Amino acid sequence: MSKVIKFKTSSVKSLPDDLMKIGEFVKKYKCDRSYPYKLRDRGKLTLYKIGSFRVSESEALRVMGN
Repeated sequence: MSKVIKFKTSSVKSLPDDLMKIGEFVKKYKCDRSYPYKLRDRGKLTLYKIGSFRVSESEALRVMGN
């Protein structure tokens, strides 16, 4: 008999499909390498730790205003 595991949707956070590395963010928006971390500290940007830190491209567009 197989066992079904149910997750509450609020407890499982899915990752965005449009993640880019911090280096790509810096090149695209021509900013300092520490800027994404400053935005994270201000609560404006979410960084995802998958090997290295990554940023959601759609969230970056919203924050950077482009």
